[in-house]
Amino acid sequence: MTNDASTAAEARRALRAALDGGDLAGATHAARTLLSKPSQGAAAAFIRRAIENTPAERLPLAPLRVALLSSFSIAFIHDLLIALGFLEGLRLQIYQAGFSQFRQEILSSDSGLYAFSPDAAVLALEGKDLVPALYAHDAPEGDDRLGPAVAEAGQELGMLVKAFRERSAATLLVHNFAPPTWRRLGILDGHLGPGQAELVGMLNAELAGLCRETPGVYAVDYAGLVHRAGALQWYDDRMDHYAKAPIGQAVLPQLAREHVKFFRALAGKAKKCLVLDLDNTLWGGILGEDGPTGIQLGPDYPGSAYVGFQRAIRGLRQRGVILAVASKNNPDDVDDLLATHPHMVLRQQ
Repeated sequence: MTNDASTAAEARRALRAALDGGDLAGATHAARTLLSKPSQGAAAAFIRRAIENTPAERLPLAPLRVALLSSFSIAFIHDLLIALGFLEGLRLQIYQAGFSQFRQEILSSDSGLYAFSPDAAVLALEGKDLVPALYAHDAPEGDDRLGPAVAEAGQELGMLVKAFRERSAATLLVHNFAPPTWRRLGILDGHLGPGQAELVGMLNAELAGLCRETPGVYAVDYAGLVHRAGALQWYDDRMDHYAKAPIGQAVLPQLAREHVKFFRALAGKAKKCLVLDLDNTLWGGILGEDGPTGIQLGPDYPGSAYVGFQRAIRGLRQRGVILAVASKNNPDDVDDLLATHPHMVLRQQ
């Protein structure tokens, strides 16, 4: 047995024992170990079965009802959502709409979607399912038809969002749209009129406007996920044709994590405070030994890395996260550095 297999087997035994004993911390640690291994899909399936076989009263998890609506097969993500939700203290119950039945589910007031009464719903549409001509390798209808097709798709999105909001108070998460992996005119895309990339951008702008105007509706940056992973890694054309499952199995955990981030916040489990050390964290070196002019913080490496880190931390503060310091440094030295160092991004408030 390989080392990974041995570790996974031990983690499975530990998970069962912890769940049987009502040890949530131990079960979470074992589940996290399992999900750190390459075979995340198999690990997630095991974790899901283990959770479902454990009485709810034995696990103090926050319940959350989630509905999945999509234009493609998305059921493969269920195990991952439940397993990753468990790591965040959530017990997810999932309603899966019928294949490509998102329109019927949203527009019919007596559909299974509304009978399920979700706390959150995900509307996951691939652009090629909503506007096929925009993503085709050829343009049999002529590119002049694409503008109206995109406008019509934007109107349909607005109609679906409005219908959902009229029938449900649940939070609605809507995937935005990734551009085509290959643009049919290549470098000439957009030279003869609005190109594929520009038109997808217009559709995403329409969605962003809907989210601003409609309470409880948020855009999931699906295009960003595809970009970071790389479209050639994200999409599986063979499985798309065979099972209408375009997202590769290897990248499904990335999509699941993006969803669970929203679910965690919705359940009130978002982290609200970040406690930071100072030396070799916000700057390089030790303030008490190197002094304010000797620490590494500035436009050149390695000081530039600390400036970049501070900017990322400031971004968290701007999103509402409270920042605190835990340090053995002299408080007066720290206060002076925060106030006067020319390259200090974070300042005391």
